[in-house]
Amino acid sequence: MKVVLIIKTAKNYERNVWIYAYATSPCERQLLSRGLGYAPNLIPIEEALVNIFEALRESHERQRGYAEALVKTHGENKERVEAYGQLKAELQAHETAEERFFYIPLMQYDNGVDLSRHAISEHHEMDELMETLDETEMSSPSWLATAKKLSEKVHHHLKEEENKFFQMAGKLLDEQEKQSLAKEYVKEYEELLAEA
Repeated sequence: MKVVLIIKTAKNYERNVWIYAYATSPCERQLLSRGLGYAPNLIPIEEALVNIFEALRESHERQRGYAEALVKTHGENKERVEAYGQLKAELQAHETAEERFFYIPLMQYDNGVDLSRHAISEHHEMDELMETLDETEMSSPSWLATAKKLSEKVHHHLKEEENKFFQMAGKLLDEQEKQSLAKEYVKEYEELLAEA
């Protein structure tokens, strides 16, 4: 069994740098998750067979973490600025790449149209909440109230995608489509995140 690991490195102290890889044994997972050294069977993600659902879930986990960190912040301070910046960059890169390489392709199928429209409308709602946050003083109580709404919307959207949309999409897309869409999604997502 291969397991995707997200490894935080100390290459860049200003931004988090992540390496995505597959570990092929429990021992490697343990070593890598603790940052304790070399794992000979580590496979770069570009060479591993990843489907679109696995690729999307990786971003979903980061979104959950950033959203949770954001609502725990107080006032206009470094932690809030950083948490919001991370969440905003992650959401924008993810939703753009996801719409292009997951929802638009699903719209080719009759059963995928309503599902895709619903998800894209939720992306728009999150964009509107981020616009409100951008226009509001971070120290304002209304900023935190809006951030909590955004966090709730993010969690709702991710749960709905993973528990409902992915199952429906899994029936529509064949294995080759799932893998090729993942490759295109990851490429676009990484480019957009690098620009943020």
